[in-house]
Amino acid sequence: MTPNPSTSHVTPSRWRSILATLTLVGALVASGAALPANAVDIGTGPGVISGTATASDGQPIAGVFVGASVSFGEGTAFWATATTDAAGYFEFTQLALGYTYDLQATLSGYQPTPHQSPTLTEASPTATANFVFLPFAVGVGTIGGHVTADGVPLAGKDVTAYENFTGQNVFGVTDENGFYQFTGLANGQWQVSVWAGGDYQPLYPTSVQLTDAAPAAAVNFPFVSWPVGTASISGIVTDSATGEPLANAQVSIFAQNPPHSSYAWTDELGAFTVALLPEGTYSLNFWVSGYLHASAEVQALADQTVTVDRALVATNATISGRVTGPDGAPVAGVYVDAHTLDGNIGGSTTDENGNYVLSDLGAVPYTLTVGGGLYTQQQRVVTPLANGDVTADFSLVYRTTGSLGGWVLLPDGEYYNKPVCATLYSSKTKKPLGEAVTIGEDFGDGSYAFFDLKPGKYTVEFRDCDSDPKTKFDKVFLGGVKNFKDATIVTVVAGQDTWDNSVTLTPRNN
Repeated sequence: MTPNPSTSHVTPSRWRSILATLTLVGALVASGAALPANAVDIGTGPGVISGTATASDGQPIAGVFVGASVSFGEGTAFWATATTDAAGYFEFTQLALGYTYDLQATLSGYQPTPHQSPTLTEASPTATANFVFLPFAVGVGTIGGHVTADGVPLAGKDVTAYENFTGQNVFGVTDENGFYQFTGLANGQWQVSVWAGGDYQPLYPTSVQLTDAAPAAAVNFPFVSWPVGTASISGIVTDSATGEPLANAQVSIFAQNPPHSSYAWTDELGAFTVALLPEGTYSLNFWVSGYLHASAEVQALADQTVTVDRALVATNATISGRVTGPDGAPVAGVYVDAHTLDGNIGGSTTDENGNYVLSDLGAVPYTLTVGGGLYTQQQRVVTPLANGDVTADFSLVYRTTGSLGGWVLLPDGEYYNKPVCATLYSSKTKKPLGEAVTIGEDFGDGSYAFFDLKPGKYTVEFRDCDSDPKTKFDKVFLGGVKNFKDATIVTVVAGQDTWDNSVTLTPRNN
């Protein structure tokens, strides 16, 4: 299935634009008149979307969750749900006009229903969206197996099987012999997974295909305990301002070689100890409610205890300010992102007066990011004060560039997971303007992107960067053609990003 660039697999730099989209919701939400018990107030306009949820025999279904999201042209922002009543009825009221609303209804035990996308306008301020639920198909397929740990059966472990196409889930529990079994499964691609607990190294889900010719599959999960050794890690977690110990702080310990993952909690003295560790390099993360999280990396040696103390910063600081547009007027619905170098994040949305408040921050430097979409992105480093408020105002300017990107796919719609080089060309001069690689530091999901492009017309050429001689493909342009003159041309507009410029490759085996 071809991925939907508006809802998944976005490039890292695009997250800020999507977050900015989410904040437009704040400009729409307002309280309104009394509504039916099952209606949700999610706007300020006269629009109404209503409908029903029924079974395939026409019987109404109560308790169905219906999600409403609204597209502002830059990603999709989820922002409200309603629940059907005893008659299977739901209703969204006071919706703003001029938008296309995406509705999805889900119900456990039934197949996913198609999305519905009504558009509300002054001429058509109301719309109906009815959902009919079909039960999952019942088949003769069987999946079963044993769950063990170090060769010993594991009883009472949860097992899940998920069918990729329909989204059906089935659940089971291992018996005293570590055995589980699912029956009555329809044909399809099933993912089977088990969580054995933190004492064992996790195993990836196993994929099996059930068909008429092969209706049964055996899937065993042989878990193995984490390696043990004679090294230890201990320390004390305190408040950075007062020096007082912090009890019940969580300390996560992780290593890749040798593999290890575990958790510890501090006692009333703020102390923790993790013993029986094999020698190696460990990453530690410290977290407790009301404080910024912190991290550390240490080398643990055999027969020794390494001490790692951490002083955590309380989240008692605030940054606030006002965001205005190029004309000096306040801009509502703008997302202000805040993050520290060690990964602590925060965010806030401007109100109708352009004001925002970032609360629960630590008294450490934050990089504030504002803009995206129609506006040029701005960044500023601001350090709030403990138990205080620091002001940071922003004046936005219109963005004069755009972006284009997409995904490199195989004929079956899956991502091409080998390195692919993409070259951007001007359709006017036919000269190369930039390079991108689909697998690397920035992009690991088969996607490519070119940012900060001047308005104009462009195309992209794709060529093989893979050193594996067994998987090769001929270089192609957008549109899957080999010649520049036949390539698909993309028009880049200032302030807009297009992420649906995908190409399908056909690998050839040499």
